[in-house]
Amino acid sequence: MCLIENGEISVPEEYKFLTNKYREIQPHLLSKREQEILSLIANELTSREIADKLFLSINTIENHRKSIFNKLGVKNLAGMIMEAARAGYLN
Repeated sequence: MCLIENGEISVPEEYKFLTNKYREIQPHLLSKREQEILSLIANELTSREIADKLFLSINTIENHRKSIFNKLGVKNLAGMIMEAARAGYLN
């Protein structure tokens, strides 16, 4: 049973193991390109620097960043880095 409060979904503590198990079952949630971009973001490169390095447009980098946020279920850069580290994407 989930609760929806202020537009946020809250999972009761006794069911949280299910969400963690689901994430563990999908170790390759992010594409190789998304993992590459995530790594570059974690190394403090800007979107412009990443775009130049990978010969892509800034819009493409921003779309990948949004996709990473969505797939990891986070709202901001700090959450992305913390969740990526927890999920084993950053070593």
